Amino acid sequence: MSSAGRVPAWVIEKQRRELERKQEEQRRAKVRKQINEACKEIQDELTEIAKSGNAAWASEEVSAITNVLKKANSIDEAEVDDMLRQVSQSQATVRQLNTIAQSRRHEMKMALDLNKSMVEGLLIELKSIAVEIVWKENQAEITRLISRVDDLSSNLNRQSTSQVESELTNARQAAESIRANDMERVVSEELRRHIVASLIASMRELGFIVGKPKLIQEKERVVVIGTLSSDRIVRFEVSDSGEMEFDMDGFSDRKCADHLDEVLGELETKYGIETGPVQHNWKNPDRISKGSKGFPSGGKSRTMGGGQG
Repeated sequence: MSSAGRVPAWVIEKQRRELERKQEEQRRAKVRKQINEACKEIQDELTEIAKSGNAAWASEEVSAITNVLKKANSIDEAEVDDMLRQVSQSQATVRQLNTIAQSRRHEMKMALDLNKSMVEGLLIELKSIAVEIVWKENQAEITRLISRVDDLSSNLNRQSTSQVESELTNARQAAESIRANDMERVVSEELRRHIVASLIASMRELGFIVGKPKLIQEKERVVVIGTLSSDRIVRFEVSDSGEMEFDMDGFSDRKCADHLDEVLGELETKYGIETGPVQHNWKNPDRISKGSKGFPSGGKSRTMGGGQG
């Protein structure tokens, strides 16, 4: 006897789906095992990197990999494929961390060496400028500037190259300003000395007895006083800019102007000091005689300069 029949299609489909489910479970179990093995290797690598001291040079990468390891400990079955991708990438990265760290350490050392070189170069430059400085105030300023730059050299590992370059540029500009100020003051003082020396020589040639020049600190002026045998006195004050003020005591006639013109004429012809027009100050109106234009008791703003004595 024989018989024939067929399995319904829905039964076959049910069995197929069941087989696919079992296959998928087995596959995901294998993926999870791969993830666990990879995580163990990654953790071992991180431990060795930490021991070597390189972790600090790759801190961002280490932090990202650590976060992946944490997520791998608690994932749903549906997430295993995405997690395998993340873990595989982390595994590849961790194998390069030592190289990455060493490269960054080398780059940092090169940058630090460059910064040190720039600071040392500026210190040498500043010390050379300091030797040129004459005035005490400017010497104190350049000394403070050198100290500031020297302090910078002890904190280079905390600053970027651009920050160091900015600091050094500011320091260099400050040094140039100090040097320019000092040079200007030196030139002005040399000019005043030339004028004072020439003024003394001119007055002596015209018969004045000239005392030792005196510096008035509060006015920053040098005073030169000359006396004639008649006890007439002329007083000159010379500023560091070359401006000269004069005062004539005991001159009751126009001879004061003549004497002044003689002195100024000597300065121009013999010592090359150019003088501008005299501005008279008429101080004592009670001394003005009838029919007279008055008598000069002083003058100011006679600008002087140029020439070599």
